[in-house]
Amino acid sequence: MGDTKPRNTTAHRLTDTAIRKAIATGEPEFVPDGAGLYLRIRNGRGRWYIRQTMAIGGRTWVPLFEAGDYPETSLKAARDAAAEARKSRVVTRADLATQRRQAAKEREDRELREYEAARRVLTFAEVFEQWTSIDLQPRPSGRGKASGRKDGGYEVKQRFKRHVLPHIGARPLTEVTRADLMAVLDRSRSLGLQRTTGDLVQELGQMLRWAVNRELIPRNPLDGLRKSDVGAEDVERTRVLSDDEIGVLARALPASGMSERGQAGVLLMLATGARVGEIEGASWLDAGVPVDQLRALAERASVKYGVVDIEGAHWYLPDTKNRRDHRIHLSGFALEQVRKLAELRRRAKAADAAKGRPADPRPWLFRERQGAGPVVAFGKQISDRQVTGARKVHANRANDSTSLVLPGGPWTAHDLRRTAATLMSRLGFHGEVIDACLNHAETNKVCRIYIQDRREAEQAQAFDALGKRLNELTCEPIAPQADAEDPEQPYGRFGGLRLVDTA
Repeated sequence: MGDTKPRNTTAHRLTDTAIRKAIATGEPEFVPDGAGLYLRIRNGRGRWYIRQTMAIGGRTWVPLFEAGDYPETSLKAARDAAAEARKSRVVTRADLATQRRQAAKEREDRELREYEAARRVLTFAEVFEQWTSIDLQPRPSGRGKASGRKDGGYEVKQRFKRHVLPHIGARPLTEVTRADLMAVLDRSRSLGLQRTTGDLVQELGQMLRWAVNRELIPRNPLDGLRKSDVGAEDVERTRVLSDDEIGVLARALPASGMSERGQAGVLLMLATGARVGEIEGASWLDAGVPVDQLRALAERASVKYGVVDIEGAHWYLPDTKNRRDHRIHLSGFALEQVRKLAELRRRAKAADAAKGRPADPRPWLFRERQGAGPVVAFGKQISDRQVTGARKVHANRANDSTSLVLPGGPWTAHDLRRTAATLMSRLGFHGEVIDACLNHAETNKVCRIYIQDRREAEQAQAFDALGKRLNELTCEPIAPQADAEDPEQPYGRFGGLRLVDTA
């Protein structure tokens, strides 16, 4: 590189008085002090520069200080810094701009090392909090799809708070080993929590991969671990109620201790193949409550908001598990259950008026006992009435703990959905029509993109045939009788339905 070639060789030409005068007048723009040192005056402010000749030719103005104007950077400080710059240039033949770039690079490297050191001591709990707050929050993504989890990771947080964080949450993430994580999983497995253990395998893997991608840890200590390695292998459930069991169930419901509302809900699930969260989030067309408010209540309860139209004989869900809307045709059998629910609603509102209670629109087909939200207890009501063998009947559970036991073994609300699909198949309907009725996601990408027909006419035929078959397998219920104290109560015993075998 070329040496410094100052415009003025006489050094120390400036004084503080001369500088203040020059700043006051604003002229000239560059005031020389000599030996390449200048004060640049601009907008009533003065800043120190040094002028150097570059190795590739030409001159450049280089700020002497990264920040600070005169008099914050005094004349003496500027002369000292200029002298140091000239001295360094003689020894290293490096221009001031290069020195400053090197200094900035060294500062960035130092800050990065300090950041890495701080990051290495992040605890498992701190990284978990980062992961859930960033990766699990619901948010829109490309092409109209959504990512994250609708509950914002609430269930994941509950599992980790119960089974993981008490044991390794305070440990630095970099010190958590595969053995530590396996001990957590083995502890969950020893408690008989097979499903929870499987969920933890999957969620721990997701969190640790997230940490690897952000260089918080060099590798995932659970790489290669499968659910089957901890006895939590996924098992596809295939339970379907037989024709005889459907009849047994219909006759058992009135004596099961479930409310008439709950009984109608069980049969409605069987008639529509709806998911339990869709049943629980069903509202009336004349709900009397703003839609936004109902949606918010449904989301808070983690159920799917929908609208049931008796006159139109359909049930519309604007958003479902598959992130699209769905319309369910209501057969005569399904409508019979809905009309029973409507009658219970009418009687409950009349009872409110008779007792001078504030007007309550009762917008949900299935309302929680207290509050304005939808009920979220169908699964519990069903399982509490199938307590067999060594299973213990817990407090606050149904007294009729065996009233819904069926010959084929335990069954769940989702098994009713599978049973509805199986009955449709036995009635001769094509699998594609049944998938449409159940709102299954299309697995073929080409069909999913190019075939947008929902086959609603064929769905209606399938639902009507299913309803007719269920009517044959079950009995004809009489009009519901509301409980004298609280006709809306979803958990109490309402007396029975008089069932007449039509077989």
